[in-house]
Amino acid sequence: MSVEDPMNLRMANETMIRKQIISRGVKNELVIKAMRKVLRHEFVSEEYSAFAYSDSALPYSEGQTISQPYIVASMAEIVMNGRVSKGKRILEIGTGSGYQTAVLAQLFEHVFTIDIIPSFLESAKARLDSLGYMNVSYAQKNGYDGWIEHFPYDGILTSCAASEVPETLLHQLADGGCLTMPVGKVEQDLDGYPYGKNTLPLQHMFTVTKNNFVTERKKLYPVMFLPMIAPFFG
Repeated sequence: MSVEDPMNLRMANETMIRKQIISRGVKNELVIKAMRKVLRHEFVSEEYSAFAYSDSALPYSEGQTISQPYIVASMAEIVMNGRVSKGKRILEIGTGSGYQTAVLAQLFEHVFTIDIIPSFLESAKARLDSLGYMNVSYAQKNGYDGWIEHFPYDGILTSCAASEVPETLLHQLADGGCLTMPVGKVEQDLDGYPYGKNTLPLQHMFTVTKNNFVTERKKLYPVMFLPMIAPFFG
C-alpha cells in the first residue's frame, strides 16, 4: 500500500472497517460513519504508517500505543449507549495521538479530553486543529480526577486501565449517561513497564450507566490496556 495514494488509503480504511469492525458486531451507524471519516494513518507515527490499517495496536510515543481500530470503534459504540443522534458532552481520559478523540468529535457536540503527558496534548491539538476539529477542549490532568469544571458528561471514556472505576468519574457522569473503561489488574516489570514477560493483565472492558442516579455496571470482553497513572498522596 502506498501511503501517498489517497485512493489506496481510503480503500484500506474501508477494508479495515468491514473486516475488523462491522464483522465483529459494531452496528451503530454513527460510529461506522465516524470511522469512515477519521483516517487512522493521520494519527500513526511515520515509522508505522505502512501498518496504519492493520488489526492491532501500534507503538506511539513514550511507551504508549494507539489502540486497535476495533477497540476504538467498540468503545465509541458502548459510550454512545444506543444513541442514534449526537450526544452533547463527553470526557475522554487519555488523549494520546488524538485518534479516539477525532472519532468522538464526530459523535458528540463537544469533547473534553485530558492527558497527563503535555507533549501528547500539544501534538494531538496541533493535529486535530489542522484537520478542522474545533469542538475539542484540552487539559493536562490526572485521569483519576476527571475534569470537574465541565461536568456533568453524557459520556466518559478512558483509554487506560484502573483496578476499579474511580468514584470521582462516576460523580461526573450525568444521569442517563454512560461510562466505559478497562478495569482490572495491571502488572509491571522491574523497569516500570506494564506487562512483564511472565505476567498477563487481568482486565475487562466495563460499562457503567447511570439512570435515576443509580449506577449499573456490566463486564464485557477481556482487554489489555496500559495503566492509568495513580494519584499521589505524598
